[in-house]
Amino acid sequence: MMYGGGQAEQGTGQSIDAIVQLLDDAARNAITPENIDQKIQAFMQDYADLHRRMDADQELYDLKAYNANKDGTTTFPSYTSNSPRTFAKKIISLLSSGDMFVRIPYGDSLRDDHDRYDIKERFLYGLLESADERLVKRLEIRLKSQLAWYATVRGYICVRAVLYKNGRGQTYVDISPLDPRSAAWGLGADGLEWAAYTTQRTAAMIKSQYNVDMGGQSNALYEITDYYDKVFNATVIRGHGFVKPPTIHGADGVPIVIVAVGPTPNLQTQYGQLTTKGYGESIFAENRAVYETRNKVMSIYLSLVEKARDRSYVLYSVDGSTRLKDNPNEAAGVIPLPATAKLQLVDLAETTKDAAILAGVISEEMHFGSLSKTSYGDVPFQLSGFAINSLRKSETAALQPPLDAMEVGYEQILNKLSDQYVTGSYGPIQLSGYDSNRAYFNVNYSPEMIA
Repeated sequence: MMYGGGQAEQGTGQSIDAIVQLLDDAARNAITPENIDQKIQAFMQDYADLHRRMDADQELYDLKAYNANKDGTTTFPSYTSNSPRTFAKKIISLLSSGDMFVRIPYGDSLRDDHDRYDIKERFLYGLLESADERLVKRLEIRLKSQLAWYATVRGYICVRAVLYKNGRGQTYVDISPLDPRSAAWGLGADGLEWAAYTTQRTAAMIKSQYNVDMGGQSNALYEITDYYDKVFNATVIRGHGFVKPPTIHGADGVPIVIVAVGPTPNLQTQYGQLTTKGYGESIFAENRAVYETRNKVMSIYLSLVEKARDRSYVLYSVDGSTRLKDNPNEAAGVIPLPATAKLQLVDLAETTKDAAILAGVISEEMHFGSLSKTSYGDVPFQLSGFAINSLRKSETAALQPPLDAMEVGYEQILNKLSDQYVTGSYGPIQLSGYDSNRAYFNVNYSPEMIA
C-alpha cells in the first residue's frame, strides 16, 4: 500500500490526494447553519449559570444603582458603594501596567542555536506589537489591557489568534480579544473541538464587511456568528444562512484561546454536572454577597443623615387647623405662630450600637476579600517593613489568579501563531518592536528563520 502524495492506493483506484479531498468535502458539508446554531444553543443552556453570574458581575462593575426599596419605589434613600469598580480597576491597573517578557530558554542547546532562539523571541514580541497596532487602528485598547479586564471582571480569557493574507498576499496578525459572555465552545479529549463568537451588527456593517445586502433599514441589527473548528471557519447570519461558507483557516487546530481564571478547578456535582458558575471566577467572588449588605446598611445610615438635615416636627394647635407657610428647616427662618400654637421638633432617630458594629464587620470582610487601604495610597501612619510585606502578600492573593490566566493566555496565543507560521503557508512578514533588553528591531521574517 502506497501513501505518497498522489500515489494510488491499492484496490481503490483513487489517489491519496483525492481521498483527502473527499474527506475535506464531507467535513465541510457537515457544517451547516442549523448545526452551528444547535451547538450554540446547547452551550448556552449548559452555561446559563455562568452567564447569569457574568451579568451580575457586570452590574457590579458598572455600579448599577442599588434600590433599598423592596417595592421598587424610591421612597427610602439608597446608597451604592463604588467599591466593586474601584477594586476591579486597581487589579486591572496592576495587571496591565506590569512588564511582560517572552523567554525561550536555551537549556542544553548548542551555542549556535542561541541566536536562533533570540530571533524567535523578537519574532514573538513583533507579533504582539503588530496585534496592538491593529487593535488601536480599530479604536480598541491594547491587548494586555483587554486581557486584564476580562480576567478580572469576566473570569475568563477568550482570544482569536490567527494569521491571514490580505488581498495583496501580505501576511498580517489577528489577535482579537473576544468577550467570553458572547462565546461558545465544545471540548474533546485533546482540548477545543470548536468555538463560536456571536455579536450583533447592523445591515450597513454587514454590507461593508461582507458585501451582502440585507435589505430594509441600514441600522437593523442581525446576529452574526464566527464559527471555527480544527479545520474550517464559517460565518453565519442567524436566520439567513452563511455569509462566509466553510473555508480552511490554515491554523493547527481551533484558532481560539480560552483560559479560565483559577484557583477553583473544574468540579462536578454529585450528579456529574460541571459547576460552570464557580469555574473561571471573577475578582468579585469573595465580596459578591457583601456588597449588597454594605449597600443596605449604608442606605440606612444615609436615611438617618437625611432625616437629620430635614428634621420632622409636630405642630400643635387648638383645633388642628393651623398650617405653616414656610419650611421650618430653612436657615434663619422666622416662623410666625398663633399664641395657641406650638411647634416641636421630633427627636432624631439613631442606630443602635449593634448597627455600628455590623458596619465595622462588613468593612473588615470587604478588606479581607479585596485589597488593603494602603494599596490605594491611604497610609494613615508610618508602616514597618514587616507590615508592608504582609500587605503585599494580600495583593498577591488577589492578583495571582488573573495573572496566571494571562500568562497561560499569552503562551497559547504565541504558540498558535508561531506554529501556524512555520507551516510555510505564509510569506515574509515585517515585524518591529522592542525585545527583552528594550532594544528596537525591525525585521522581515520568513518561516525558515523561526522554524
